[in-house]
Amino acid sequence: MRKYGLVAAAMLLISTAAARAEETISYLTAGGVYLEDITKAFLDPIGKKLGIKWSLETGDVDTPIRIQVQSGAVTTDIAEFGASTCAQGAAEGLYEKLDFNVIDTSELAPGTFSDYYVGSTIYSTVLTWNPKTVKNPPQTWAEFWDVEKFPGKRALWRNPRSVLEAALLADGVAKDKLYPLDLDRAFASLAKIKPHITAWWQSGAESQQLLREGGIDMILMFNARAQSVIDEGGSAAYTFNEGFIDYGCWTVVKGAPHKDLAMKVLSEFVKKEYQAQMTVLSNYGAANTKIEETGLIDASLAPKLPTSAENYPKQVVLDADWWAKNGAEAQERFDQFMTE
Repeated sequence: MRKYGLVAAAMLLISTAAARAEETISYLTAGGVYLEDITKAFLDPIGKKLGIKWSLETGDVDTPIRIQVQSGAVTTDIAEFGASTCAQGAAEGLYEKLDFNVIDTSELAPGTFSDYYVGSTIYSTVLTWNPKTVKNPPQTWAEFWDVEKFPGKRALWRNPRSVLEAALLADGVAKDKLYPLDLDRAFASLAKIKPHITAWWQSGAESQQLLREGGIDMILMFNARAQSVIDEGGSAAYTFNEGFIDYGCWTVVKGAPHKDLAMKVLSEFVKKEYQAQMTVLSNYGAANTKIEETGLIDASLAPKLPTSAENYPKQVVLDADWWAKNGAEAQERFDQFMTE
């Protein structure tokens, strides 16, 4: 009888392991080349290590998550957004409180994590142009707004984050005086440029396509997306001057079907080995401060990274706390602005 009991126990362990191996984590992140890099740096090796599969959703906004949580029909386990979006979502109760007995944040830069999210990439939205069509490129948002001195087809992000900050800089607000954002002034400035905006992109992949194939001459876009166009042989150039630094962050969605397993995934995501590989692939900085210890980071990467000693001081760090408190109002006004 003891023999049969041991056999039964062994079979139970095997079946449990097999079931675990078949578990699938639903993960929402940006698409295009970013998804390709995330897959190589994180999903493939971590999926193999933990014995899980991935169900991937793509998008740059948190509307699907908000709908899932409010309806009580949550299907997404992990979502990745910009820090201001994560901070706002945390304030609205969209995410689970993280288990820091499982997730080690000791190597993450201060300010790149909270009780509800942990940092992934550090990136910038930058002023980008096509050097074949723009011989005298704008170097500031005031110049981008000056359609007479700097003619050409323009595109902006269909999102208030970074766009409202750019509008205020264009209107003469100093970088260190941006917050709290003066929404009335920002939308008044945005109204001046709106008639001259040819396209409003909604995803990073779309911004690349507009620059490569859409006839756009100048555009606000993510730094690594612009660099990717260059690396692929496209015509693009950009400046970190008056760029807007933000960082990506991972969250576990409130009511996630695989909450405990998602916590274990995040415990892998924050490790320096994976984040260093992502920096090499993507030209984004990393929330993990120890990535140089991996030996993967070459000095030639520095000019392309928003976090380098040369590029960082030229930029504005988006205020995640302001967006957490005021993001819903700003989004509502932006959505209304876009319909006018």
